[in-house]
Amino acid sequence: NQKMITFISDYADVMNKSILVKEREINGKVNFSTSKPITLEDFNKMFITVLSSQGMAVIDDKAFLRVIKARDIRYAPTEFKKSNDYTDSDQYILIKHVLKNPIATEVTRGIRPFMSRFGRIISFNDGHTIVLSEKGNNISRTLGVINNLDEKFNLDKFIEGKKNSNINKLKNKKNKKKKKKEKKN
Repeated sequence: NQKMITFISDYADVMNKSILVKEREINGKVNFSTSKPITLEDFNKMFITVLSSQGMAVIDDKAFLRVIKARDIRYAPTEFKKSNDYTDSDQYILIKHVLKNPIATEVTRGIRPFMSRFGRIISFNDGHTIVLSEKGNNISRTLGVINNLDEKFNLDKFIEGKKNSNINKLKNKKNKKKKKKEKKN
């Protein structure tokens, strides 16, 4: 049963890292035990997971680590990775993913509800590129869904649907104008 600030300090000592943290933002306690020694890699994952469970995020600024509130992650510079080169963890990362088909806008709208509270997804005008800012373990799940959609996408049906949608919009506009005219008369 250890105070969070002490846990962070112990982590810094063991990992030989400098950590910048606002002490007033850190509260709560952590309680853990292990029956056998753990590797430094596992200790690092545990550190990130414990902080994540307390609503915090870790930013690696190369020279030091910063511990911030997870809600502020969108303002912090996170590590930029390729969509096939990231760690499955509670660490927030930023990835660029290129789709085979031009469905980036539709994908971002459809996937957004499945993102974590502080995760973000945006698309670019090329129709193929999306950027995700999210925890590594959630990116794995999200990319699985995105890739599945991308594989099963039928370009011909998509184009036909867009044409029909535009035609229906035009028909609706004409009908509304016609009804307004009829009301005036």
